[in-house]
Amino acid sequence: MSEMGATTLVAALSAAVLTLLATALVLAVRGRGFARVYWLGCAVLIVGGAALAAGTLYWPPEEFDDAGNLIGEMPPAFAAALMLFQSGVAAMLVGLPVRWMTRAFGRRKPTGSKGGTR
Repeated sequence: MSEMGATTLVAALSAAVLTLLATALVLAVRGRGFARVYWLGCAVLIVGGAALAAGTLYWPPEEFDDAGNLIGEMPPAFAAALMLFQSGVAAMLVGLPVRWMTRAFGRRKPTGSKGGTR
């Protein structure tokens, strides 16, 4: 992949993630009850994971091997931060279709022994 293609891909992914974050925040403000907590949790996971990943890149932990050389592997803190971020994005991508279906078809009324259909 060319450098221009990689830059375009990173910009497109960043725009998509920022759109998901903005959507989560809007839904958290407009939602009620458990929905508000769910969308706020998604936003916290996205922002928290991104902030922790950026912090790990900015202040990388210095891990040395037995000879005293700096190890160039990915730090476990960075992987954990990306997993938090990914969890927030995955929760958004699961929650949005559920919300759309609920809004499109409405909530179903439970049918019980009380009352009947008219």
